[in-house]
Amino acid sequence: MKGFTRVWLVTFLLLLLFGGAWILATPMSGPPDEPTHIMRADAIDHGQLIGADQGAGQPKAVTAVRVPQDLTELQRLSSCFAGKPTTPAGCVQAIGGSQNDVPTRIYVGRYPPLYYFIVGLPSLVLSTPGVVYWMRLFSLTASAIFLSLALAAAWRWSRSRLLIAAVAVAITPMAIYVASSVNPNGMEISVAICLWVTLLLLVEHAEAPPRPLIAAAGVSAIVFPHMRALSPVWEVVIAVTIAGLAWGNGLGSLLHRREIRRWIVASCVSVGIAIAWVVAAGSLHQLPNTPVPAGTTTGHLLALVAGQTGGYLQQFIGVFGALDTASPLVTYLAWIGTTFVLLVLGFAVANLRVAFWLVVTIASSLVIPAILELHEARTNGLIGQGRYYLPMAVGAVLVAGVSAGRVLSDAPVTRRVGPIMIGMVAVGHASAFAWTLHRYIVGSRGPLNPLARVPSGWAPPVNPLALDLLVAVIATAFAAWVIRLTMTEGSEAFDRTAVHVAGDQVATESETTLQG
Repeated sequence: MKGFTRVWLVTFLLLLLFGGAWILATPMSGPPDEPTHIMRADAIDHGQLIGADQGAGQPKAVTAVRVPQDLTELQRLSSCFAGKPTTPAGCVQAIGGSQNDVPTRIYVGRYPPLYYFIVGLPSLVLSTPGVVYWMRLFSLTASAIFLSLALAAAWRWSRSRLLIAAVAVAITPMAIYVASSVNPNGMEISVAICLWVTLLLLVEHAEAPPRPLIAAAGVSAIVFPHMRALSPVWEVVIAVTIAGLAWGNGLGSLLHRREIRRWIVASCVSVGIAIAWVVAAGSLHQLPNTPVPAGTTTGHLLALVAGQTGGYLQQFIGVFGALDTASPLVTYLAWIGTTFVLLVLGFAVANLRVAFWLVVTIASSLVIPAILELHEARTNGLIGQGRYYLPMAVGAVLVAGVSAGRVLSDAPVTRRVGPIMIGMVAVGHASAFAWTLHRYIVGSRGPLNPLARVPSGWAPPVNPLALDLLVAVIATAFAAWVIRLTMTEGSEAFDRTAVHVAGDQVATESETTLQG
């Protein structure tokens, strides 16, 4: 396992550096809903599990908690630039001073508590404003653990070199950005990527699944349903998809193993506990938005919901802040291009069963959000965002990577396309970071010079040019690292049975692999 540990550690450190740059480049209250998540984290680690119900006259999602007065100022700070892309974040005033607990209202007090307990730990020993940066760091660390595990597992156990590239594509700028803020959605996306990858690898190794891989999948399946209210739903959909892919292709062998059955039972118990919390605490209650007009016909409502799809696709890749800062065109082109290539290759070599479940995965990423939006539209309005549904959307990229790589891993197209895709991803990440930092410093219409200053402009804790250069170096190093992983064999030296899916035939052959 030395090679696996090394790959995990290097990947973890690179992601930590990358996310750390996002932490420094994002002003207080810049990420979506961060102030209320910060107050929830502080409250839960000081014994306030949900907070006081506000009763009639307040939305059911709202509860009252007591937190340091400094933290209550965060909500006010964001209002001066959130939703105003041309306004730099310099209007944010420094906070700090009063640590007296005061009552305040939050609208995430009913959310599952696990994430908040983790990121709220710094509040036990630190005060504002430093505690905000430490909470972000704890959030990033938890997410990076699972993202690194996904990439290391793909290197170690996958026969598809394209799966490694697919993992890099699945880690979109939005995934890194929200993981680097105080928001459970970031960890939810990260654990989802790890869950998808490890379960797909179990199908690949159905006859003799490695015990560490079983444990990685099991831990991910136990943690995942406790991230957000919809996480148990996503886990069920993921489990059904994986079972469909494994049907007639090793599912029986997997279920025959006692160790796997034990992890399945533990995962089911975890999902049950998560659902019980969601129901008992009322986690599905949302802060209402403006509902659609009462006279809206069903046909018009369907058109409105369908019109959200393009926005979701953009948000999967990266629309930052209060949905007021879109990524630059080069970032969207990078992800559209790499995703298109993976899907085309995945469908081109898939048998009917794999193609069917790949279609199901893509459809689930679009249809389930539409159903949820239709359900809420007449009461709470159209409140969905792409990042809510990214845990499902990443599955399409990962399933396509496995499908294509099983047949094309040794083909020249793989050796050429994989590095190109990873390079495009690196350029997209660096571009999204630089543009978002520019928006915070001088506004979206401000001068492009990273050292420029404008009235009411914002200054990050580190020189902005240094941050841009740092991210360019990290993105390049990450790309070089992932390309290297695609060029080396990660599996231990032993004789094993490899199952390759090609067209409608399944061929089994004995192969010897060398440790990378």
